[in-house]
Amino acid sequence: MNLKHYSMYLVLSFGLLITSGCATESAHNQPDSSKPNTSSSIEITQNSNTQSVEQTKQYTTEIAEAQKLFSDGDYPGAIAAAQLVVDKSPQNDQAYSLKGFALALNGDTSQGLDMTKKAYELNPQNVGNFYNMAMVYKLMGQLNESKGWFDKVLEKDPNNTWSVYGIATIYADQQQDKEALKWLGRAIKIDPTVKDVARTQDHFERFHGREAFENLVAP
Repeated sequence: MNLKHYSMYLVLSFGLLITSGCATESAHNQPDSSKPNTSSSIEITQNSNTQSVEQTKQYTTEIAEAQKLFSDGDYPGAIAAAQLVVDKSPQNDQAYSLKGFALALNGDTSQGLDMTKKAYELNPQNVGNFYNMAMVYKLMGQLNESKGWFDKVLEKDPNNTWSVYGIATIYADQQQDKEALKWLGRAIKIDPTVKDVARTQDHFERFHGREAFENLVAP
């Protein structure tokens, strides 16, 4: 798998995973940008525990610092920063989620999967953790498992742009062209900025020049 071609999609979608708050609406408006969105509408909620308000604020700040390292492409730095939060707050699913994704992007997909599973175990109601599982399985090339987790996201949030797009790329990689175009069209209908991502990704490179694809991604 070519992570260079994957990077923009991953960074865009990673913004869905690591901001604190509550998932109150679907992620229709993810920007077309190479930088993560830190105010995404699918958000990881803080796992309930006995932390003080001051501790929670501190950990939120530290998670934001780790996210900044991630968005700068410093995956080892993000891993180390997230681990510092885990050391102080072992029930912090945000830290496990961030560390797992960074590990997977840094090449250690096995440990990355372990971390994302831990985040899910700590907060199994968090839709962001479903998404994270899907993305790490996708990086591992386990496409059926990945699609299963994207489906779980869509059960909770049917209009989640990047889960719909994720399924489109899976079908494209599996040579199921009709399904790939159907799901790509659905993602574009939710958020037209998906067009710019689809044009540049290797998932859809072989679709270039096809009338159905070109009609979908036309400006």
